[in-house]
Amino acid sequence: MTVWTNWSWWTYFVVDDDVVTRGCIVSYDLARRRVTYLKGSANETVESTYHHIWVDPERRPVLDPTDFDLVACRQKPPSFVELSDGDPREYFGGETDVLATYLPDSLLAAIHPKRKPDE
Repeated sequence: MTVWTNWSWWTYFVVDDDVVTRGCIVSYDLARRRVTYLKGSANETVESTYHHIWVDPERRPVLDPTDFDLVACRQKPPSFVELSDGDPREYFGGETDVLATYLPDSLLAAIHPKRKPDE
């Protein structure tokens, strides 16, 4: 199994009362300035007008505390780039970063069965 990040991890849509990023982004329409996203623990699908699109050119999977707090307050961190007319998918050119690769326990057990104590 591979854990990876892509454009949606490094893109932040700022809407009225929220900042939408990562797996919450369902779709977006640049011409209409609309984003559809999953909101809340019930994963309610919401469509809203976005005010800004920010991207993190450093492609960090986790923001440092200062940048995290700025984003939470809907303020752009200094290292972010604001896209006025650009598409975040195009900005990152389809790039992905692999965070980790591993085998699920069920596959590992098949490869390395537990040995008996006397072996």
